Amino acid sequence: MKTEKENARKDDTNQDIHLQEPVQNDGFIPDVFPDETGGDELSESASDDSDEGASLLESRIEQLTSENARLNDQVLRERAEFANLRKRHNQETLQLEGKIAGKILQEILPALDALDQLLVAGETGVQVLDQFLDGSKLIRKQLWQAFEGLGIEEVNPVSLEFDPLSMEALSVTEVENIEFERVGVVYQKGYKFKERVIRPARVAVEKPKVVENDKAK
Repeated sequence: MKTEKENARKDDTNQDIHLQEPVQNDGFIPDVFPDETGGDELSESASDDSDEGASLLESRIEQLTSENARLNDQVLRERAEFANLRKRHNQETLQLEGKIAGKILQEILPALDALDQLLVAGETGVQVLDQFLDGSKLIRKQLWQAFEGLGIEEVNPVSLEFDPLSMEALSVTEVENIEFERVGVVYQKGYKFKERVIRPARVAVEKPKVVENDKAK
């Protein structure tokens, strides 16, 4: 009986010793931490992502800058077109006003000329009824006030330098002791509307007389 008990104890002891024996590793060490190569790959991957994000941001900035420049250019073009339209409208309005005023003036001028002749006749002693003369003066005054309200200017260039753009020469006479061509007589007054000639003044022109000595030269 002793022997069997002793043998049982030895078996238990051997089991305990076997359990406590260290596990043989055969030189293998578990790789707990990632090696340096794996860390570099993660770093390079993060760097690539950062470069790609910066590139996308730069591309977006360039796109927005280009779009902003395009919109600014469009605004400037539209402003220029609006300014041109307004300028053209103003020019067309002025031209229309000129045509209207010219038409009115052409219709009324004969009556105005007749009144002028009547007034000259009355002031030079021709027998004219005083009331008719006064009435004519009043009519002419009223007509001229209407013309001034339209912006019409009278061209009466007596003794002024001859201007072929606003005057029509009906005759030319050589005169001594003058230095330039001038208006000697105004046969019919001219009229302008805002610097636009509606009817040129009809005049007699005096020009410097050429002396014999000047001809010889």
